[in-house]
Order: sequence, then C-alpha cells, then structure tokens
Amino acid sequence: SPYIPQFLRRGPEPTTNNRPRAQEAFAGMTNIKDADLMEAISLGDVRMLLCEWVPFGENSIVSMAMNLGALDRCQSGMFSAKVDKNPADTSLKIPAGLTSVKILDFDMLQHINVEAEINYPEDDGIIQVEFFGIHVSTRGSILFGLSVDSIMTRQHGAVSVDLLTRMAVDVLQDSSTILDDMINGHQRELLDALYQGNSESRKKFCVYLAKSIDPFFPGAAQYLDRGDHENELAQIIGQIRFAADLGDKHFLFMGNNGLLVAGARSHEYDSFVVPFSNLQAMMLVAGAVYERFNHIFEMLDEAMDLADDTESTPFNVDRVQFLMASASQEINILNLIVKHLADAVERALMPPEPRDEVGIRLFRALRCRQWQTSVRERTRALQSLMVDAQRKVAYLRRHADLVNKNGLHKTVSRAGTHFAVLFQRSFFNFKKVRNLWIVQTLFGMLFVLRFVTKYRFGLGYCTVKPMDRILEQRISEFDLIWEYFDPPGGIYSEDCDWVNPIQLWLQGNPFISLAMAASLVFIMVLFGDAGSWLWMKRTRKAFGRALRSWRPRAGQEVMGRTSHRVVVQGPVDSFGLERYASSKAMVKSRVLREHQQADRHQPASPYTSTLLQWKESDRTVWKGTPPVISAVYDQEIGYLRSVRIDLEQRGSGLQVGRLWETLRGQWAQKGVVGEQKLAKGSKLKREDTVTSFREGEASGDARGAKG
Repeated sequence: SPYIPQFLRRGPEPTTNNRPRAQEAFAGMTNIKDADLMEAISLGDVRMLLCEWVPFGENSIVSMAMNLGALDRCQSGMFSAKVDKNPADTSLKIPAGLTSVKILDFDMLQHINVEAEINYPEDDGIIQVEFFGIHVSTRGSILFGLSVDSIMTRQHGAVSVDLLTRMAVDVLQDSSTILDDMINGHQRELLDALYQGNSESRKKFCVYLAKSIDPFFPGAAQYLDRGDHENELAQIIGQIRFAADLGDKHFLFMGNNGLLVAGARSHEYDSFVVPFSNLQAMMLVAGAVYERFNHIFEMLDEAMDLADDTESTPFNVDRVQFLMASASQEINILNLIVKHLADAVERALMPPEPRDEVGIRLFRALRCRQWQTSVRERTRALQSLMVDAQRKVAYLRRHADLVNKNGLHKTVSRAGTHFAVLFQRSFFNFKKVRNLWIVQTLFGMLFVLRFVTKYRFGLGYCTVKPMDRILEQRISEFDLIWEYFDPPGGIYSEDCDWVNPIQLWLQGNPFISLAMAASLVFIMVLFGDAGSWLWMKRTRKAFGRALRSWRPRAGQEVMGRTSHRVVVQGPVDSFGLERYASSKAMVKSRVLREHQQADRHQPASPYTSTLLQWKESDRTVWKGTPPVISAVYDQEIGYLRSVRIDLEQRGSGLQVGRLWETLRGQWAQKGVVGEQKLAKGSKLKREDTVTSFREGEASGDARGAKG
C-alpha cells in the first residue's frame, strides 16, 4: 500500500489501502531459483521509505504539477517518459508498462504528493500489487513510501527479511523508473551526467520502520553476531555501522545504505527520521559529485600530459580538445547540481527534539543536527573543488593555446624550411636546364665547326687531299743539302679546284672560323628560340626579363589568367545578343533561377536569368588571344545584369581596363546595343580577379585593372 508520512500531507485525501488484497499474493507463482529460503529474522508491520535527492526548483515543481494535471478536473492519468513525436496522429504506440498517477495534494511552489501504481508487465503467474506514495519537494527531496501488506505467503505481521530484500531490489528499480516518467528532460540529463548514464541504478537511502522483530533479543549488540542475523540485516541497510538500544524494546540499526528502527512506536518517529534520511540522500549525491570530480581531474591530468607530447604524436591535439570539452561540459552540469544542493542544504529544516525517552535516544543516536552541519560543510568543499576545476580548465586552455601556437610556429618554420628547400631544388633544376642548354649550344657549335672544317660548307663530294712534298738535292760548298718544300697551292682537291684558296684561308686564320661558327650558333638560338616567344608576347616588359636569363622562356610558361567582371544593370537587345553569341564559338547556355530582395522586411522574390558563354575569335581586335565572354541577362525584359571576361593576359596586348570598352564597341558595331544608351542607362561596377602572375607582374596588372 502507498504510504506518505502525515507531517508531509496537506490535504484530506486518503491513500489507497491494499491490505484487504493481501491474500492475492498467495495465489501467485514465484520465480525464485533457490526455493529453500533460510529465514533468520522477520519483521512485523514494515513501512519502507526510499529517500533520494534530485535537482529541483520552483520552476521544476510547477512544471511537474502541470504535466501531472494537478490543476485539471480529472487529475489522474497514465504517464510514460516516451515522447510523442507525432502528436497529430490518432494512435500512440509505446512499450508495455505505464505509471498510473493520482494527485493527493500539492502546493505549486512547495511540494506535490501523489500516489503511483506500477503497471509494468510481469512473468506469467506473477501477481504484484505495487503502489507508491511519492512526495516531491521543491528543495529536491524525493520520498517513496510504501507499507508492506504481504510478500508471497507471508502476512504483514511476519515478513521475512530475505523476502523483504528481494522486494527492495524491485522497489529500487521501479522507483527510479517512476521518477523518470515524472521529471522533465533537463533533470534526466543532469541525472545521466551525474551517474554516467546509469541513473536507473542510482543509490537511495532506505528506511525501514517495523513494529516488531523476531527473534527478539534483549540487546541490539546480540544481533551483530557476525552470522546469519547480521548478514540478513546487512542485506537491507548495507554494512552496519552501529546498533543502539533505544529502550522499551526498541532498537536502531544504522547501515551505509539505510537504517532500521524496530519497536512498537517506531512509526511515530518519522517526523525527524525522514529529514535525517533526506540529509543522508544529499550525502550520497555529494559522494557521486565527488566521484565525478575525481574523473574530471583525471581527464584534465591526461590532457595536460598529452598536451606536452603533441610534437611526437600529432593526434594528441584532438584528444586534448575532446578532453577539455568533455571536462568543461561536466563541470557546468556539476556546478548547477552543486548550486541546487547548497540551496537545498541551507533550506533544510530539522524538527525539535522529541520529548519521550525513546524518541530522545533515537534523535541523539542519529545526530541529526551534526549531520546537517556535515552536509553543509561537504557542500562547501564541493564548491571549492568546483572553483579548483574551473581554474584548472582555464589554465589547461591557456596551456593548450600556447602549445598550439608553438606547434603552429614550428609548422610554419618547417613549412618555411621546406619551401626554402623546394625553392633551392627548383633553382638547381633551373640551373640544370640552363647548363643543359649551354651544353647543347656547345655541341651545336662543335657540330658547325666540324661541318665547316670537314665538309667545306656542306660540299662533301669535294675530296681534299694534301699534295706530296718535293725533294730537291743541292750541293753546297761543304756538303750535299736535301730540302723539302710544298708545291704552290699547298692543298688541292681533285674534284673542286675552287676549294683550294678557301682552305688555305681557313688554315691561315683558324680563330676567325671559330668566331664565325659561334656567331652562327648564337644567331640561330636567338631567332629560333626567343624570336617565337617575343612574337607571341609582344609586350615591352617581357624583353627585360628575357635579357636577364640564359633561356628567355625559362619559368615563363604561366599565361596569367585574368577574370574581369562588370555589373552592368542596363538595357540590352536580347535577340541581338543571342545572334552575336551564336556567331562565335559557343561554350554554354543555360537558365538561372535567382532571388532578389528589394526590402529587408519583405521576402526575396525569384526571377529567371539566362547565361550565355562564348569565346571570341577576332585576334586583331583583342590584340592576341581572344577572351571567353560570359553574359547574364533577362531575356523577357531585355536587361543585362553582368558580364565576365576571362582572358589570358600573357597572350593578349590589351590592358584589363580596356576589355569592357572593346567588348562594348563590338556590340555597338553588331547592333546588340547602342553605345550611348548602354553608357547612360547602366550602373557599372567592376570586379577584377588576377591570378597566376610571377614576382612583380601581378601588382602591376592589378593597378592597371583598378585604373
């Protein structure tokens, strides 16, 4: 049966009494594997209270009251945490298992008391009648109360602790599911972040109030026998911290996860046992927050270690960014939770000490006042940890920025080094090409020289032979003299007699023939290699560059493409423009759909335009390579919007500023548009894009385009 302590009630609506239905559990089946249960302790008239703390506030409690229909005429209903993504449909399919909620009483800004029935599916033959009394406070204190009427074949007067433990496990899970159905999405997000996605199995502080305990021992210490009795008590309240005799056959057993008060008047002390349990629930949440802080500090330490080793492992940068983002997100969530927790501790109230002897001993054994101070101090310690974590994140962010800047500096330095190496290699390649050209030139000179000396200006059939020397004997005064001398002419050719004087002249002047050969090679290279390039370029600034290099065209292969766009916004003859474009080499033609917004307060209106793109063919008009023209116009109203001219400037002798004037003159001659009309009715706006220039040429062309 549902149970809510009377001091928390503000209305006369009674809770449901399921004790007459206790015998329904006798007809059910069980799914317990170990049928041989060992029962060491049994309790009578047990009331079970589950206390937990959830981040709440006035806005959250009002939202919950509105969602539960507290202000509606029919306040009961079935609730689920599933979101209806198609509210306009006539049907909703959800998993089996809903929560039936009945409003008992509420205060829009303070609390709400409800009664919830669990309708989750069970195995065949299992009968479970489970009602919860739920109290939700604006301070975040949540209480689930129920009165045990029967478990299997045991009536409320003698409930086995072993069976109570099995029921408590089910109640812990169902209570979390019920609360998830009632709270909003933001609170569920906070709980998932706090418990790392395991909010369904979060800890709660359990309170058991029993009017009798069997077997009964004179002292509470006799139950702590390190045997069966202590083990069964530890199953429901966790590891036992201490046990106290309250007098008049009343006992207190305090554990890590709950407490047990056994005695005939145990139900009368819930007025301060519940506030004490709320403090214990806050303590559990503080412990969970502290664990999350330890996890955050581990992430920050890992990020700090990885940030110092980004050079050897570049992927550490992404990991550091991820850890910093995760830590910052968790810190923001925990900061919100700690603020709610501190506010709840400050607003927590503890009733005065009771007047009967058992109540006084119980109040003093629980140390309610000291626990309230302890929770407040721990909350302040969490706030200090919060400040420390925020400072550490800020320091890590600055450290990561410095590491990134250092890495960027090193990257730029390496890029500069690589660029220098690339430039050096490119320069070496240029020198290799130049040296190759020099070697080719020398071989050409040798070839010409060989041609001159061997073939005698190309006449290979003229065989040249030296004449035999003539021996002449002459007797002098002292002895016989032998003289050898060449006959007149020296060298002769049997086939070509006219070769003899030329050969004699070449033999007599060898260096002049070498100079003639070198001059012939230079003239051949100059007019054969550079002449064609100078004819194609036809610009004065290219000649100066040609004189500064061994090979005039070395490194000058880039044509220097220029895109000149003119926003015309003027009238045009659409059919004349189409005839003009069709007479050229058409590139493309398509319809464009654009939007124009006349007023920033009005939506943009669509309109259609036509794109024509063609290539000019008259090299004389354009003084070199013809450009590619792209015109965007409105065919229906004859309105020219913009013109773009793509030109290879190294192949043309026109300056950028003369392109539009040349095109406009061509259109005026072909009757596309009148020159005076287009000049007066148009609004010109020029946009130039200059690409692919070397050294100082780009700036010179850009200045010419702007001019």
